[in-house]
Amino acid sequence: MKNNFTHSVDYARRSMTTTTSEMINIVTFSAITIVNALPCGRGSALAIDIPTHIVIKTSDRDYIDSADSDTLQKFVNMYRRELGIEDRFTISVRSCIPSGSGLKSSSSVTSGIAIGIAALSKPEMKIEDCIKISCKICKKLGISYTGALDDATASVIGGLVYTINDEYRIDSIVDVDDDLKVLIMIFNNWQRPRDLVERFRNMRNDPKIRNIFEKIYNLAFKNPLEAASLNTIYMSILLGYDLNLIYRIQREFKPTATLLSGNGPAIAVLDSDVEKLYNVLKSFRDKLSFFRICRTLPQLRMPNEEVSKYFKSTSRLMLHLKAELR
Repeated sequence: MKNNFTHSVDYARRSMTTTTSEMINIVTFSAITIVNALPCGRGSALAIDIPTHIVIKTSDRDYIDSADSDTLQKFVNMYRRELGIEDRFTISVRSCIPSGSGLKSSSSVTSGIAIGIAALSKPEMKIEDCIKISCKICKKLGISYTGALDDATASVIGGLVYTINDEYRIDSIVDVDDDLKVLIMIFNNWQRPRDLVERFRNMRNDPKIRNIFEKIYNLAFKNPLEAASLNTIYMSILLGYDLNLIYRIQREFKPTATLLSGNGPAIAVLDSDVEKLYNVLKSFRDKLSFFRICRTLPQLRMPNEEVSKYFKSTSRLMLHLKAELR
């Protein structure tokens, strides 16, 4: 794809004037990987319409309703200290993103909680600052190896995101069309390698690998999906995944791209022809533990805006899409 990512947006955007409220409803999103940040500290991600719903209320005590409540409580405690607040919160998390799949489930939850808490207790905070603090805490807690600034930014802001994760700096955010649809597939027999952390260290400590991924990152500004395809080949080799399946999908169905997202095992098949994606799904349906056809997301927020611009009691962080494909 030479330039499917354009600056035209057809989605309505909501501008709100708010004050601190006692309850916030938040929707963050999934994303797929364009360039994995692990090898060189630079990453790129494209937001897609698989949502995480979070409700946060001020309370007299903390309570987190989530499958990973212990880790999230540690996150909230550290974030509260960073913000210098004493407020307590009841937090409910419901995510449509499969965990441990490479689809940014952790980033969507932690960044959403960070912005929701700020909306209730520090409404003057910038969205970008909330995301960055969230990523630093995630790195300290071991939730993410790099802090995943690319993933968290795409989850909250939308669009096609480029970040320098090692510096906690957003390099660029590009608006995108929703002409490109995405089929997400997780195969029953694809699992992450057991020595994943060791492989991460090896990538980071190898100057040749770092140099390759720096070049892929630079290419991503000119041709995102060509860069994403190269990222898929190299990351699959480094993580020990079999590329034959990806090659087979490309050969038989000729989609725009077939990509490994994150550290896997999720595979994203991209094309503007929905029927083509359904044909891919039909061929592999009995081998999948998860699948979904969804849209890419345009840029939905400006990172340097205060959270108070977008929040009020019971408001949603992002307008949800009229997804006929869901």
